Amino acid sequence: MTSEIKNTYWSIINKGYINYPILNQNEKCDVVVIGGGISGCLTAYLLSQYNLNTILIDKSFIAGGGTYNSIGVLENKTDFSLNTLAELIGEKKAIRAEKLCKKAVDTLENVLYHINHPHIFQRKDFEYIYKDSGKELSRNCGIIDPFKLCHVLLKASLKKNARVYENTSAVGYDYYSNNIRVNIGNSNYIECKKIIFTDVSSSYKLIKEWELLEFRHSYTIITDSLEDTATNYMKKHLILKEDEDLYTYIRPTCDKRLMISEFNGGSQPDKNSKLLHKLENILSFSQNLRVEYSLEKIYGQSPDGLPYIGEHPKFNDCYFNLALGRNHICYSLIGAEIIKDLILYESNPDAEIFSFERN
Repeated sequence: MTSEIKNTYWSIINKGYINYPILNQNEKCDVVVIGGGISGCLTAYLLSQYNLNTILIDKSFIAGGGTYNSIGVLENKTDFSLNTLAELIGEKKAIRAEKLCKKAVDTLENVLYHINHPHIFQRKDFEYIYKDSGKELSRNCGIIDPFKLCHVLLKASLKKNARVYENTSAVGYDYYSNNIRVNIGNSNYIECKKIIFTDVSSSYKLIKEWELLEFRHSYTIITDSLEDTATNYMKKHLILKEDEDLYTYIRPTCDKRLMISEFNGGSQPDKNSKLLHKLENILSFSQNLRVEYSLEKIYGQSPDGLPYIGEHPKFNDCYFNLALGRNHICYSLIGAEIIKDLILYESNPDAEIFSFERN
């Protein structure tokens, strides 16, 4: 069955991107990447640059699912504060995890420059508003169009002979002495040496270790286009307002709108008007704003706020790049780098921090 592309804000403002074919024949490659969201596209891109014969498949369409509902924000820090994370995993690992987030922002900017799409990334400073301790400015964060990001990465991957298939589901896996057979829904298969799972929901069902994740809720509204004066402050800044376990993000868009997203807020009636009122209060202005689009997302979060990256003891020759939490774009890139090293060199010094078996 062929899925249809949903109309959301990101798909409406992006036109002219290609649709990829359904896989209807047997294929052979080094690595199969399962999932066409940000994690999958970054992983496929990086592997293809190192001349690994890569096939990416998605059960529906590229940049669908959670990517359609992403707010496209990159923070130069982990989801948990440094002090909180240090209490959970140790100070040395916490500091390293935060440094990797800072590096990921720079790396993504460099990747987009290299593939001639620097314009889709914008550097922004983050203004953090805390409930009890005032404000803090964090420099060198960023925003991006997540839908466009996926498509430009895959376009660059195709130039390195990667193959991409939409509406192609993995329905089973058969192990042989020197390879794995990924069975797809139309009785065909892909023969490969490694599999990388990047879709959180399907990976969660595959692993069946329920304590690994807690699923949470986010809701986003996008306003109508505003006058330049109303968005002047947002040209340089992003805002994150933290209130206990509720996180509110505000960012501008390329077409002069404002996007406000509330994480952990739950699904409530009349969410649009409540978020609109919150936006006006935080920015201290009233422009008779209207809501033109809304996005709703269920996302996973680990007990320490970090992603799960690397091998799982239950699945030989399989890797996972599960970019959980709010800073999922940075986590996706960290995961792609680690998995590339594990496949090519069988080690990465940072793999333990994000391992399924981390302490």
